[in-house]
Amino acid sequence: MKTFSVVEGIVVQTKHLQEWQKKLKPEVYEALQRYAVSKNDVAKDGYGVLRGTDLSNFIENYRS
Repeated sequence: MKTFSVVEGIVVQTKHLQEWQKKLKPEVYEALQRYAVSKNDVAKDGYGVLRGTDLSNFIENYRS
């Protein structure tokens, strides 16, 4: 069974962040980026890297 490594998770996260950067105001994107990478250093595998719906949920709940 193939594993989903932290590096692979960060690659996906980066791709998702690039897509959000095109759609969000700079201050919202900066907050999203800070949130997204906040747990990368403690992730045990790619599933511990914030991406996809984690990022969408942050945006849905964002309050300036």
